Amino acid sequence: MTVLCIGVGRCFNIYPRSDVIVLPGETIPEDCDKTITFHKVETLDECLRAIRWRFFTHEQVASMGGLRVQDDHPTAAADIRAEWLPAIHRLLEMIIDDIGNCPLDSWHGARNAILQGKYLETCPNTASLHNALVGKPAICLGAGPTAQAYLSRINPETHYVFCCDAMAAGIDFVPQFTCMLERTKENLMMVEAAGDGGSRLIALPVIDRRAAYAFNGKALWWMTPDYLCSWLAPDVGRAYAGRSTGSLSIAAALLAGCNPIYLIGQDHAYGEGSVTHADVAHKLALDGHCSPHESMAEVHHMRRFMVDGNNGQQVETCGLYSLFKSDIEHILTAYPDRTVINCGGLAKIKGTVMGDLDVSPFLVHEPNYIIKPIRDRMQDIPRIIENAQKVQGICDKALAWLENGSDSSHVAKMLVVSEMVDRDLCQLFNFIFCSISNNLNLQTQYRFSKGQDAETVFRAALRSQALTMHALCEVMIGDLCI
Repeated sequence: MTVLCIGVGRCFNIYPRSDVIVLPGETIPEDCDKTITFHKVETLDECLRAIRWRFFTHEQVASMGGLRVQDDHPTAAADIRAEWLPAIHRLLEMIIDDIGNCPLDSWHGARNAILQGKYLETCPNTASLHNALVGKPAICLGAGPTAQAYLSRINPETHYVFCCDAMAAGIDFVPQFTCMLERTKENLMMVEAAGDGGSRLIALPVIDRRAAYAFNGKALWWMTPDYLCSWLAPDVGRAYAGRSTGSLSIAAALLAGCNPIYLIGQDHAYGEGSVTHADVAHKLALDGHCSPHESMAEVHHMRRFMVDGNNGQQVETCGLYSLFKSDIEHILTAYPDRTVINCGGLAKIKGTVMGDLDVSPFLVHEPNYIIKPIRDRMQDIPRIIENAQKVQGICDKALAWLENGSDSSHVAKMLVVSEMVDRDLCQLFNFIFCSISNNLNLQTQYRFSKGQDAETVFRAALRSQALTMHALCEVMIGDLCI
């Protein structure tokens, strides 16, 4: 768990591996845990900048899933902290909401997909999984707190087990499928044992390419309906996976034709004592990397509230888990004929029925996948670099035109992706640049709200777009030239 302390106070004696904002008038203590990082600030701007840089990369932002903000301990700068806290809370919410809206993150996902190389050609994909297990019983195993009661009853010889990566390190059997959505180093640590045991990885092609190696190339690529997968595999069917490994595991079992499907540990709510999936399985995988569990009541971006429980009572959840649950409910609407049984799950999931895990006499076997190969995209790297350089040249020209007062509408046409890159690479570059457009829309709305005139706002957005595209292309060229 990540701990962010606002003000020194006595927090340095309590939270190892924490980040501490040293407020004006405070001093950094001499005798403290060496794992603590101190950020000395004098103004609110410096404070916000320190927090933004602390949670800047994709992995750092992803770690906020277990963030605890400590802001009520005694400190000599209590008045300053009280004045700054509203701005700090707004920043933390903005950061977590931007996790999927980072241009650098989009490129890293595209880069990973390109570098999967031959594995894209030789491994099955969503088209291969479609109806590969019609009528076979399946278990979608999440890492929620209620999963522990069922682990001893799960038999991977009688049920196809679709296991979330966060749970892979917390079980003593090898599931047939291990589902992986994120690409941080912690996720790799969770799934290594499953890969060694012969499980098949189900993952989006944006994951770290080392994951496929960990599974000895035994992967199944999940193609989603986005620009990147449309470019990678234009002739392969694509399916929505949601925003969590829980939704991915359920989508995979449904696509495979499994029936019935048992949901275990798919809680999407807090258990007794505010226990979450992170406390159930992550600590098993990341021993030595996590702090002991603390109440997460102060986690501002988690936005906790009550929802209907699976047993008819109210349970406590948060904004993030509610999004994941809504993804599952959306996926289930496409399969009204399936029996999906929520075994002990805390939050009620529409489209499921409450029930228990039944014993199955069926003996599982590895399906024979029909592989519709996806072209190895590493051969496109020279042209991707060439097109990135072309984009940089156009961005330089656009910036010069803006500086000289040229018509902004002409500059806007210059920065349209389809006008800058080869036609067959448009979808790739649209995927990489789409976050830039999303961010610019937010910035533009903000500037309009402050009363700035349309032309000033438009020119500022174009300049920001050209600068960001140019910088991102520089990163792309550097990554692909290695």
